[in-house]
Amino acid sequence: MNKFLRTAGFSFAVFSLIILTGCIGDKGNTTQSSGIGTIQIYNGITCINLDNINAKITGNGITAEDRDKRIFCNYLIDWDNQPDSPVIQAELSNISMWEINNYTSSSEITIKDSDPINNIADLYITMDVDDYGNNIITFRTLTYKVADGGIAPSLKLVEKQPTAGEDVDAKTKTMMLIYDEGEVNKDATEVNWRSFYLPQEAGITKLVFQFKCSQKPNGVFSVKDDEGQVIDDAYYVELSYSTDSSTTTE
Repeated sequence: MNKFLRTAGFSFAVFSLIILTGCIGDKGNTTQSSGIGTIQIYNGITCINLDNINAKITGNGITAEDRDKRIFCNYLIDWDNQPDSPVIQAELSNISMWEINNYTSSSEITIKDSDPINNIADLYITMDVDDYGNNIITFRTLTYKVADGGIAPSLKLVEKQPTAGEDVDAKTKTMMLIYDEGEVNKDATEVNWRSFYLPQEAGITKLVFQFKCSQKPNGVFSVKDDEGQVIDDAYYVELSYSTDSSTTTE
């Protein structure tokens, strides 16, 4: 089951949930809303396993080839015309899909190595997101667009490795969002959804998410270097994260 654990308290746009009653079916019993989920195959049906409610929906615009992709969409459900199935039929629109990327582990990279992104929003963790029981972190970024003929930016999530002699809390994982701006057009920006897999070693209870951002979102704290000096534009937020005691990382 997907579990919506926690949303950090910052956003550069409103993420809304809308429920309306309409007149599509015989009795006009409809729901119109929007949501994020993962595309799965359930009982042979390609569907969206929604993050924030325990429901699976299916409809136009998704195929089996999209399996394990993340998706944001608007959906319209006509409750008066539903098949006898645990998967809910819906009319899908305003679809955005993106891949879930793997995180990396390195003792060489630090948060200082990252360029700042313009902004970050809608940060949350989803548990058991796919058929393999993976956990992911999802958020949106506001960045500049690539300049014509320029080098595209890159974004990766890196598990921070302890330095020699550093005290380590085995229950806490620190993940760094490392951004290389590339060559951009600073007159134009774009918003993109991002998702990354997370570590699943047994016993983790907290995840610290570090990132560099040109604008300081609400509810975050400044990152300091090994000498205790504040790193410019670097912030962190703590997220609740609990891994099953029987889960290990291969």
